[in-house]
Amino acid sequence: MDSAPQATATDQPTDGAPAAPKCARPGCEEPLPPSRTRPRTYCSRACRSKVDHAKAKAKKTAAEAAAPPPATASVPAAVAEPPAAPAPAPAPAAPVVSTWAADGERWGEDGQRLLGTADALRRKLTGFLLAVEAGADPAAAFKDLTSLLPSYSQRIYGTAQEIRDKARWPDADQDERIRRRMRERVHLWDDDQDERHDHHDDDVLEPDDQADEQPPAQAPPTATAPPRPRPAGPPAVPPEPFLRGLGRFDLIRNISVLVDQVGWDIAGWTKAPGLFYVRRAGRALAWAEHGLAGLPGWVVVIDGHLLTDATDRTRPKVAGSIDEAALLVRQAVKEGLINPDSAPPRT
Repeated sequence: MDSAPQATATDQPTDGAPAAPKCARPGCEEPLPPSRTRPRTYCSRACRSKVDHAKAKAKKTAAEAAAPPPATASVPAAVAEPPAAPAPAPAPAAPVVSTWAADGERWGEDGQRLLGTADALRRKLTGFLLAVEAGADPAAAFKDLTSLLPSYSQRIYGTAQEIRDKARWPDADQDERIRRRMRERVHLWDDDQDERHDHHDDDVLEPDDQADEQPPAQAPPTATAPPRPRPAGPPAVPPEPFLRGLGRFDLIRNISVLVDQVGWDIAGWTKAPGLFYVRRAGRALAWAEHGLAGLPGWVVVIDGHLLTDATDRTRPKVAGSIDEAALLVRQAVKEGLINPDSAPPRT
């Protein structure tokens, strides 16, 4: 429940300056943080959740008080029973209590972030249901909802991963946890590659068997339409791989020797072999995609923009392999086109 009183407590200034607004939760004297959009009502999610919890508890208490008590006295058999009174209307269901208010403080800051994100997602899902129930365009409501789901799911995944790794490695700081995650996934990737090679070796034919094999018949070439000319200007950039629902990385390869710097790797998915992030210490410096916009090779995307030739900003650079694409990213870092410290983590 996001409704809240509009009036907030304020300090009484002595010098005539505008009053600093305070949190609207009774008993809280914290000032409201600044907001770039609409004015805030509460100083934090904690206060908002506590108010929601109190409102839900008050409604539940009022509903229980309004319900008639159950009859306990027995009626003598000789006395005629009066006509049954109509059943009372069911009491309105109490709103769902915020999971953050119920358990958030127990789990610390990471637990508060995890359950707070879950509460925010629940409010978005409730808003979707209410919009459809009110007769809004269901397709538009669904589109709005699905545009938000990847960011919420990723926040939940990332926070839960932090909680897991802090419990597994209590002696490690954040950078060390990232390095250990990377080593784990490199091992998983190596094991997966070994398994694939084993399956491939089972299918290799012996020389005698190869002699009996006949090459498949070649189909006559068919006429193909000429390729459509590309419009002028740089090609459109598709959504970041992180938002395409591909899940966790299952292909990770260390490229520190290739780029001559520690902590570099490429991370991708077996179900999308033409798509990789180029990372340093778990932070995504750029991503490379094969065949993007119909180009014959690997194209690098940095901060939502294609890496283009210095002499022609409309012509993207095209690499012949993912390793060459990683070297282009390394060169972009040297030229100051990428700030590794501000790159988003992608683990």
